[in-house]
Amino acid sequence: MSLAEQAATAVLALAAAGAAATAWRGAGRHAGTMKHAYWLLALAALLFGLGAATQAALSGAGTGSAFPLSAADLPGLLALPVLVAGVARLRP
Repeated sequence: MSLAEQAATAVLALAAAGAAATAWRGAGRHAGTMKHAYWLLALAALLFGLGAATQAALSGAGTGSAFPLSAADLPGLLALPVLVAGVARLRP
């Protein structure tokens, strides 16, 4: 992996951590369903960042299988339903 790819992964992971921290902090300003929505959005941001870091870490370890998904895709895929649940709870 080149230095530019490593830097891009680091920036993406830091952005995801920042988004998660912001959403977690925003949860403290709300109550009830809105608070849970912010927690879910924070979790989704963390999962997306973890997925990017996992993809970068395992990018060189190709298995040669014909199946296009790997274990590195799991955090990003888990983030999708969490994100949908968080956005759905934002509705008034």
